[in-house]
Amino acid sequence: MVSKSIEETNQIARSVLASLTPEAGTAAVIRLVGDLGSGKTTFVRALAHGLGVDATEVTSPTFVVMKSYRTTHNTWRRFIHIDAYRLSTTEDARILALDEALSDPHTIICIEWPEHLKVVVPQKTTTLLFTFIDETTRKIEVQ
Repeated sequence: MVSKSIEETNQIARSVLASLTPEAGTAAVIRLVGDLGSGKTTFVRALAHGLGVDATEVTSPTFVVMKSYRTTHNTWRRFIHIDAYRLSTTEDARILALDEALSDPHTIICIEWPEHLKVVVPQKTTTLLFTFIDETTRKIEVQ
């Protein structure tokens, strides 16, 4: 899919959200893969908005690494946004204490730079690949 605007990114986020279904004993995990400026955080804001989170509150957790939000969505009650860019060791990942969140079927977890959390991220995930095309255009591939 190609997004040429924030509204188109919002539509893609709504489509991804609609495709997620809770599974017993596991959170829905979305891996966001792409270079800086490729649209990952814009997508996260759109997804958060679809969950009933005030999107103006959603900023990249680059320095705090993880932010958690309560939602108003009927199925998904909690939304977690992780920016793993600054994590470099398995111990860094363990400090996040994601075990409880990862086992909650009513939680969605979006992880930017998931390659830094290889040990933590469950095998069953949705992966989105973001590619910067130009100032207003991004390619977003769902895997």
